[in-house]
Amino acid sequence: MSPVARRTIDALVVAASALFVFWQLHPDLLLAETTPAGGDMGAHVWAFAYLRDHLLPDLRLAGWTPDWYAGFPVFQFYMVVPFLGMVALNAGLGGALAILPAAASLLIAGRAAGRWVRDRTELAVTAGLALVALLAGLWGGFGPTFDLVLIVAGVAAAVVAGRYGRHPRRVPLAVAAALVVVLGVAVPYGPAFKLVSVAGVVAMPVAAYAFGRLARFPHPTPALLSVTTLAFLFDKSFTIYGGNIASTMAGEFAFSISLALAIVYLGVVVHGLRTGTHRGTAATLLALVGLCHLIPAFFALGMTLVLLVVHLVAEPAGAGAPARRTVLVGATAAAVVVLGGAAALGTGLAGTGPTVAVTVVLLVIVALVLLTREGAEPADPGAGPDTGRRPLAIGRLWWLLSAGVVAALLAAWWVLPFFWRRTYVNDMGWEKIAVHRDGTGLWSWFSDQVWPELVPGDLRLFAALALVGAVLSVAFRSRIGVALVVAGLGLALAFVFLPQGRLWNARLLPFWYLVVYWLAAVGVGEIARALAQVLAPDPRRPRRWVTVAAAPLALLLLGGFLAGQLRNAPGGATNADGSYRLVRSVGVPGLFSLRVPDALGIDVTGRNFVTDWARWNYSGYERKEAYPEYQGIVSTMAEVGETNGCGRSLWEYSSDLNDYGTPMALMLL
Repeated sequence: MSPVARRTIDALVVAASALFVFWQLHPDLLLAETTPAGGDMGAHVWAFAYLRDHLLPDLRLAGWTPDWYAGFPVFQFYMVVPFLGMVALNAGLGGALAILPAAASLLIAGRAAGRWVRDRTELAVTAGLALVALLAGLWGGFGPTFDLVLIVAGVAAAVVAGRYGRHPRRVPLAVAAALVVVLGVAVPYGPAFKLVSVAGVVAMPVAAYAFGRLARFPHPTPALLSVTTLAFLFDKSFTIYGGNIASTMAGEFAFSISLALAIVYLGVVVHGLRTGTHRGTAATLLALVGLCHLIPAFFALGMTLVLLVVHLVAEPAGAGAPARRTVLVGATAAAVVVLGGAAALGTGLAGTGPTVAVTVVLLVIVALVLLTREGAEPADPGAGPDTGRRPLAIGRLWWLLSAGVVAALLAAWWVLPFFWRRTYVNDMGWEKIAVHRDGTGLWSWFSDQVWPELVPGDLRLFAALALVGAVLSVAFRSRIGVALVVAGLGLALAFVFLPQGRLWNARLLPFWYLVVYWLAAVGVGEIARALAQVLAPDPRRPRRWVTVAAAPLALLLLGGFLAGQLRNAPGGATNADGSYRLVRSVGVPGLFSLRVPDALGIDVTGRNFVTDWARWNYSGYERKEAYPEYQGIVSTMAEVGETNGCGRSLWEYSSDLNDYGTPMALMLL
């Protein structure tokens, strides 16, 4: 099979993964002109309006607001970039006038593609498309869907022009084209908030594939990374740690956006350490990661260090290589002693057992890193050759250091004030989980508290596959595979021994889960590659159809299972015992339907609440049964403020307030 056909299949798998996420989040509700509710998200809608109506008109991105009791510093300690994205979508022209910026964006994209704006053909095509858009709007209405189609089409044209255009300045022109359509086409308030809130989780399967391609994982692993990221997103074992859809519905959409950017950033880092290129891209992405959420930025920085180490250790032999290796081994050994002692003393677990455990895990990490060798990992023939100059140790260090400095400068306008005023940051008071208590045996503590957190029930199958991926990564000396193993061990170690503080150790679990899902993808990919050789008469000419079918088959199995747990598979139905039959009938809606025999049916047990939570959030305040009562409270408070003046209002938490859409509903007063 040709590389083009293989990449096309991979692209379809990745697109299907992203569309599956988007579909489960209810596109009709995302584009409905309602105000999102649910959890903290129902209170975050206030921040969008305050930024647009008060801060930006004064040319400020942070400040003080008199709202919520006696006031608080707005956007001083909470990330403003996701809300800037909402403002960008909400700005511009609406209705039929939205066609004007869309047409201007198309003209700029055409220029980036290498054609002059004065070209009559391009002007005619643009005018024709504008007429089609006008007719479509007149027929279907100039609503949020119309606006979204214009934006997506404009951005897609800009991306294609920037990637394949022939103009010498195609990249700046493509960026300008994208900005014109995003800033020029106005999406209503509610849909603008909702679309940004789901951007991270929808983009994450695409980001995972980009990471796999940039890291040069062999086929079909990049597409499998996208599929297993789907499992991470629909993981229902945690709801407030961050990263997955459930946490996003709880209000942590900035975390998921930051994590998606961090995944792409790590891919660019691997590519840059190998080729010495794309330093500016890495710096920009890292700055955006930190500006969207700080916790994924810590993960990105930690992974960057691991990737740097495995690349330095894997330097090709040459002048000075033994000396570099000696220095690196000595420094790593010293780090083992320091980190082992700090972990034992800092956690108050200075006994022999914990000290030995920490030291052994760190020594295993060192051994895994030192096992890595240059050129040992199988190359993906579809990934293409390295196009840049391959930097050695100094070059790699300089590439990373310079990119880091630029990223720090780009993010300094928000990060430095946050750091200077960190003493005013509220401690949420979350208590460390899986804590070792005096009198509890180490094995009992690990089996009863630590293991259930690290490997919850839904993760067990993927954990087994991840073990296969970890072993094969070490056996094949895959640099990036070993880096994932090292990162996983480090995250597990940090989760167990991180002391009580502002950084809640449970916040590390999403990154651990993601690494496990990714190592499972590596394991499945290597199994598929092995089967392709076993089934071939000549192992040197493996059966390509095996590796090509691996990702689509994995998506079909995982997608079917998730659709069953979400209770919305096409043709499915709920059985009397509460299980879900994936295919109860087949046919064409409105024409005919055939019942599938029970013997051929596939039942799925368990229930995933993610899509129901999304329905609750994105249906909005306005579609709740108690909305008339809530609207009456808000309008009455507004009238009292106009007639008697605005005093301070203090609301008390009650679960009954969730009838309005969220227990935080009265925060909007």
